[in-house]
Amino acid sequence: MDVRAIIRIFRILEHLGPDIVHTHTAKAGFNARFAVLIYNFIFRKDIHIVHAFHGFVFERYFSRVRSQLFVLIERFIARFTDIIIAISDTQKRELMGKYRIAETSKIKLIPL
Repeated sequence: MDVRAIIRIFRILEHLGPDIVHTHTAKAGFNARFAVLIYNFIFRKDIHIVHAFHGFVFERYFSRVRSQLFVLIERFIARFTDIIIAISDTQKRELMGKYRIAETSKIKLIPL
């Protein structure tokens, strides 16, 4: 299902040709950001990516190994994400410190 979703998003990118893609949630956010990454590489474009965290699936939902895998995946895709939005000071601190998702300059605080 994820591969189909990425292909659909890729086709939407081809059709719309956006300048910015703003994503939310872990799984959908990854799929869209990965599609943009592929699109930018293939077509030598520079679609900017903004991702908003509304919570984490890094703890308490899955096994420790699976949670660590999700952190690694998020660290990888964050390299290609222009701006990461945190909705609280605590979340921002955890993204930078506890999980080391991205450097401070990429993470912006926009409270609810």
